[in-house]
Amino acid sequence: MFSIDQIQSSLNKANAKLSYDLAKDNYQGNSAILKDLKENIQNATMKFQNDSVNYQRLSILWQKGIGTKQELDNQKLLYETSANELSKMKNTYKRTEIDLANKLKIAHNAYQISAINNEEYRVNSLVDGVVYEVMKKVGEAVSPQTPVALIGSENDFILKLLLDEVDISRVKIGQSIIVTLDAFVNKTFDCELTKIYPSKDLRSQTFTIEAVFKTKPPVLLNGLSGEANIIISKKDNVLTLPSQYINEKNQVRTKEGLITVEVGVSSLQFTEILNGIDTTTEIYKLESSE
Repeated sequence: MFSIDQIQSSLNKANAKLSYDLAKDNYQGNSAILKDLKENIQNATMKFQNDSVNYQRLSILWQKGIGTKQELDNQKLLYETSANELSKMKNTYKRTEIDLANKLKIAHNAYQISAINNEEYRVNSLVDGVVYEVMKKVGEAVSPQTPVALIGSENDFILKLLLDEVDISRVKIGQSIIVTLDAFVNKTFDCELTKIYPSKDLRSQTFTIEAVFKTKPPVLLNGLSGEANIIISKKDNVLTLPSQYINEKNQVRTKEGLITVEVGVSSLQFTEILNGIDTTTEIYKLESSE
């Protein structure tokens, strides 16, 4: 989808590869490091064996009264020195081998990390869909964490709704939602609640919920706004009034004046009337002072 200039990243990857190849050659190849140590160990082994044989020979002769004590002591010193040198060389070889092996692992890890970072500059989409927005222009600087485009499904849309804190305990997954969109006047769409985010947005003091369309609009675009009514219960044969016809004291205006009514569930548009009036009662719009 996008190609990002990756000269620096490519150079880092190339340098990491060179370091890895060098470490690999030092540990597994014909490097002079371990080869020289092996040759030194072979030479030290031969010297140790020769000094050991000479020391044993002089010891036998000394037991038979042949030779001098000075010669025996000198040979013993050569034998012990050879043994110490051989042991030291073997330890050096082991330490060097471990060190080269660790350097090879470190170089390999660095090369893998560099290769992964290099791939991040090649922008691909993991899903089929539509590019809704390109956030960067040609020549602008970006990093692997910088978004460059907004991509989404062409047919499947998710509604994100903000719900007041006082209502969050009344909703649950699977409830029906009636949605109106500003782009489609006087039309409603059936939706279903599919997700409730458990954390409240402290800035807006609302909870976020998600829903999907059961009946889709003819055209859907990302970012459309509207309103939604969540159906938390249903009642048949309910008497309702527009909510604006009821004042704060639950009173409505009739021919006889203000009458107090008993109300049930309500929304921004309508309120259920339980008692106080019936379908024959004539209702008038409230005056501003009432």
